[in-house]
Amino acid sequence: METARLHIRPFRPDDWPDLYAYLSLEEVVKYEPYGVFTEEACRQEALSRAQNSAFWAVCLKDSGKLIGNVYLAKQEFDTWELGFVFNKGYQGNGYATEAAFALVDDVFKNQHARRVTAQCNPLNRPSWKLLERLGMRREGYLIQNVYFKKDASGAPIWADTFEYGILSSEWLAFADENKPPWRNSEALGSSQARAKLFPIILSEYNPAWPAWFTEEKTNLEALIAAENIVRISHIGSTAVPGLLAKPTVDILLEIPHTMAAEQLIAALPSHEYIALYPPDMPTPPPHLTVIKGYTPAGFAERVFHIHVRCPKDGDDDWDELLFRDYLIVHPAAAAEYAALKRELSLRFEHDRDGYTEAKGAFIRAVTEQARRRSI
Repeated sequence: METARLHIRPFRPDDWPDLYAYLSLEEVVKYEPYGVFTEEACRQEALSRAQNSAFWAVCLKDSGKLIGNVYLAKQEFDTWELGFVFNKGYQGNGYATEAAFALVDDVFKNQHARRVTAQCNPLNRPSWKLLERLGMRREGYLIQNVYFKKDASGAPIWADTFEYGILSSEWLAFADENKPPWRNSEALGSSQARAKLFPIILSEYNPAWPAWFTEEKTNLEALIAAENIVRISHIGSTAVPGLLAKPTVDILLEIPHTMAAEQLIAALPSHEYIALYPPDMPTPPPHLTVIKGYTPAGFAERVFHIHVRCPKDGDDDWDELLFRDYLIVHPAAAAEYAALKRELSLRFEHDRDGYTEAKGAFIRAVTEQARRRSI
């Protein structure tokens, strides 16, 4: 099974090193009914899972790396039980939601499931928030009903349990109206069709662009809530007065480290925003860009690229902010950049990646100069 970014397949015995990479960590298995795994235990576990159709290995489509697993097992009365565990290094990027959605969708639509259920510890907030993003209803709150581990004296460590469920009729209605945002890009056609539909177009500076930014900033604050926002900044060429630019307002949205990318995506209406996950982004997770104003008929009147990041450590600021501020106070550099963009737009009219890559050397050189001046 494949999704936009993932290959979901049965386990193989040689998957044990990737299993060990996350099952060996206490912080990953903290709420699971087992402790950390040794290498030998992971060898045996991979062999066992290869013979158990309830376990699905979730792999990155581009590299094939196994980053987590989903458990979806048939129980009595046409009910299926859902569970998931993912490598900490890949959490917060929407992979678990993407995989779980695909598998749940399959059992309801192709395997005649009547109901899907899940259980999780109330302290495991990312897990139960994921279940709620899948449209599942919290049906029960069991108090100290189970224990998986004991304390140093041998006494049980009792835990509470949230119980979730969703019926087939509920899922079919939910899935049609709430398809994951990463699937929306498919409505824009193939990559070749998108290249023709969304060419590189440059415009003279529009004094309305700062107002567009302000309005979208206000909109994001209302959708996401102030406590989930660290900073929102206007970046890119539309933030530099007088500069030739694509009429696309670039926004840097910084969110707290405690906020998962999936939580952010769930707050944004999927009919307006499309979530993208460029696999080679040089910045730390979340590897997430959200675009707005792309329609099956072409660009809307207002187009936005929202670059989502967590705040940087220390006093060093983002390259985009340094580059923006340098161009604002150095008109000659801004003019040189405008001339370069005009030339490249003719060469890369239908190749957005090529256009961006060709600007890279100039942007890196100017940013380095800006950083030296700020020290």
